[in-house]
Amino acid sequence: MFKMLRINLRGRLITSILLFAALCISTFGKTIYVDDDAAGANDGSNWENAYTFLQEALSDAELTEKPVEIRVAQGVYKPSQGLVATPEFDWLTATFQLIDGVTLTGGYAGLGELDPNIRDIVKFETILSGDLHGDDAKVPDANSLLNDTTRQENSHHVVTASNIGSSAVMEGLTITGGNANGEQEEHTLGGGLYCLNSHLEIVHCFFRGNISVYGGAIFNDDFGALTVKNCHFIRNTAAMLGGAIDNTGRYSILVMEHCTFTENHAVSSGGAIMTGSSDPMFTNCIFERNSSARGGGIYNFMAGNPTLVDCMFIGNSVEHFGGGMYNNSGESGQFLIRCTFKDNFAGWYGGGFYNSYNGKPLIENCIFVNNSSSHWGGAIHFWRSIGEIRNCTVVNNSAQKGGALGCGFEDEMIPSNVKISNCIIWGNGEEIYNDDNSQITITHGCIKDLIPGRFELPDGCINEAPCFAEPRYLDANGVWVDGDYHLKSEAGRWDPYSESWVVDDVTSPCIDAGDPNSPVGDEPEPNGGIINMGAYGGTAEASMSPAGAEEIVYIQWLGHASVKVWTEDCIVYVDPQNLNISPHDATFVCVTHTHGDHYSPSDIARVSNAQTQFIGPPDVVQRYGSGQTIAPGQTIEFDFVTVKAVPAYNTNKPNHPKSNNWVGFILELGGKRIYVAGDTDLIEEMKSLGDIDVAFLPAGGTYTMNATEAAEATGYIKPDLAIPYHWGRIVGTLSDAQTFAELARCPAKVMAVGETISSDDWPVYSPLIAHWPLDEAEGDIANDSAGDNHGTLEGEPVWQPAGGKIDGALLLDGIDDYISTDFVLDPAKGSFSVFAWIQGGAPYQVIISQADILTGRFVKPGSIWLCVDPLDGKLMTYLGLASAGSPIPPAPRLVSESVITDGQWHHVGFVWDGSYRSLYVDGIEAARDTAAQNPLQSVTSGLRIGANGNLEAGNFFSGLIDDVRIYNIALEAEQIEELARKQ
Repeated sequence: MFKMLRINLRGRLITSILLFAALCISTFGKTIYVDDDAAGANDGSNWENAYTFLQEALSDAELTEKPVEIRVAQGVYKPSQGLVATPEFDWLTATFQLIDGVTLTGGYAGLGELDPNIRDIVKFETILSGDLHGDDAKVPDANSLLNDTTRQENSHHVVTASNIGSSAVMEGLTITGGNANGEQEEHTLGGGLYCLNSHLEIVHCFFRGNISVYGGAIFNDDFGALTVKNCHFIRNTAAMLGGAIDNTGRYSILVMEHCTFTENHAVSSGGAIMTGSSDPMFTNCIFERNSSARGGGIYNFMAGNPTLVDCMFIGNSVEHFGGGMYNNSGESGQFLIRCTFKDNFAGWYGGGFYNSYNGKPLIENCIFVNNSSSHWGGAIHFWRSIGEIRNCTVVNNSAQKGGALGCGFEDEMIPSNVKISNCIIWGNGEEIYNDDNSQITITHGCIKDLIPGRFELPDGCINEAPCFAEPRYLDANGVWVDGDYHLKSEAGRWDPYSESWVVDDVTSPCIDAGDPNSPVGDEPEPNGGIINMGAYGGTAEASMSPAGAEEIVYIQWLGHASVKVWTEDCIVYVDPQNLNISPHDATFVCVTHTHGDHYSPSDIARVSNAQTQFIGPPDVVQRYGSGQTIAPGQTIEFDFVTVKAVPAYNTNKPNHPKSNNWVGFILELGGKRIYVAGDTDLIEEMKSLGDIDVAFLPAGGTYTMNATEAAEATGYIKPDLAIPYHWGRIVGTLSDAQTFAELARCPAKVMAVGETISSDDWPVYSPLIAHWPLDEAEGDIANDSAGDNHGTLEGEPVWQPAGGKIDGALLLDGIDDYISTDFVLDPAKGSFSVFAWIQGGAPYQVIISQADILTGRFVKPGSIWLCVDPLDGKLMTYLGLASAGSPIPPAPRLVSESVITDGQWHHVGFVWDGSYRSLYVDGIEAARDTAAQNPLQSVTSGLRIGANGNLEAGNFFSGLIDDVRIYNIALEAEQIEELARKQ
């Protein structure tokens, strides 16, 4: 490629960067020695007679039978040294041309040491320098290299690999001072190394302070194949793409292991690496403090398919998109496995990772922490693309919108499709922002704050604190201390600092909480059989499951009145009928009565095998010909299930007489109680069933309860989940099932035929029926995180995102500011509790009330739940007794002795247990009725926060209100004390 001859010059520079020690035992046919201090014959035969210029050794190696090793002693070697050239030769094209079959190694002590073969690449640095004149000035950062005039006459490529087969190696060298700023295209590529159609292995090398238009340190051109191990790229820069490496040559191959990229810069894209049109592989690489306009660490495009495993992106930054990585790749798939994105920043979108133009990444077992963007997507951003995020931990990221995930691009409505599963998304402010109607599917996640109305907490998701081992925190000096995002466990948690298993005093709710259909992978025993949420789920570092971890129970509705319930050890069918499957997997078949839509011998045969046991009332067993009889009130215990028969009959129809002793079943297995009611009306016995996790209730009418009656039954049974059945084929319609779900007094689910749910997806009963955290930063909506009773800000209250007792709060001016809601709780209907944090207030001011109601010509006053007494600033309630013949509540107010207007934060609350009113201040009971007060005044108007029912002047609250909670039970003293400790 270049016209040159080698002659004799000398130079030297020693710099220590990284310690690497090894004694090389030669396996080569010939070893050639280079030492710029050698004064012998200079024929390269040994250290005493070493060549003084590397170019001489390369010339020798080119003519020698391969393989050859060239050992280079400490010192500075320049490609211009040892060259005799024609007058027209352009010295900027001088380069060290690598040779097929030659291994080039540095870091030797050389002459002047007791043993010249001692090798230490820190102490005995071998530098290949493009600083031909030796006048390169020091610059403060990589960005300053581009405009430094002292580098304008540096070599375009310090090293070149052209048309090399498969056996060229560079090891233990420092490559620096290249400047590919030439006019010809090839002289704009790869200031440190230009690789064209060559197979090259680079090991334990440093690329430092190189410049290029494309690929500051390395450009891997067409058909280039690079394997790079344990190398370090420091402060290289590119005027366009790839501050350290540009890997965009056609059909190029790039494999990198245990490499670091530090403070590299590209003006356009790819602060450290630009890659495209290839499938590069990165393992255990670190990208730290690199910068660009796009893709601070990596920019991938042109259908590139990179795979990154165990890599870290730390403190990278961009002006526009993708602080850590920008994936701009059409119709391709990219893989990010066990990677960490931390402290990265984007001026626009995607502080950690930005994905666009049909990129299809799989992001799995990754951690995103403390990344930020000025606009959308603090951790991750998607635009017009597809992606899947599995088992990731996304915590404490920030953005103007969508701290965890943003979707969209200004006004361009080109939606993405993003699937998120088994992830922990916590503490990112507004977690997800969807500006372009992207399809975002979330399953089995731990998610703190979804915006009601835009995103609802999906089935299988929780919003309980994940209990990390040690979240990231600021020390006393304002320095971030890295967190440990393993999950706490009483059974055992991996501690990366001590490299041992430790035991905690609590267990994270994210353990065994992932998708039951996801493989547990390498999770250690005991693991509960279900993958953990978060970045360590499915890995060998997954936190262990405590002994006795809850077994998963599965339920499938098979249509009409047929139900399948099973665990890992036992399968129970109830009334199998009209099936189109023959699984022969039943452990037990239970039949409620003899009607043909419940008892079907042919369907029983489809599910049974030789070991299946049959259970039913006496007339059913008689008709079947064998089995175990059971009557209402009887219980039969088996190894893995307990079967209890409960009455099932009609009260006003002749179809199912009580005298027939037909039954419903309560199946107790896997720690759950499943009630399958059979054909029944609303009967008194339903009040004494005990704790029920799931109730299947007939809702089709005609022969059983109708939808309204079945919904009323849920008030008797109080299950965690109610499912309507006995509809859709013979009697009842989907409309009946939906009516039941709307009227049920507990969570309800209308199942599709064949649909399966599992106990880790069932809703856990929560008495918290309304919760306004008041943590918003903008807008006029106060979101209800427990339901859909979102409040509307009236007047001009001011959000205080960092000024609350728990995160943010709302500041009210005491003049006309308040929150109006549609939330209705009639105090006369039963027990309830209401609590809030407040700071400020004055006599007469109202904290929580119900609005007045206009009924014809009359106004029915609302109830004042919590307020400040008129004299001393004490907490009180006007919520009083019903007054016969008058809509006005009577006077018996309840006043505490606790002053709450002292300018301090106070946790205030009211509890009604059905007989007595109690006031609480800071977790302590401050007042209680001395006699039973039953019933309370009935009021059915909406709730107001910060004002009374008629918006009377002087009653508006002045101060901060935070974290308003309402429960449909009377909280116990211990629960209230715990609430008051929340901060």
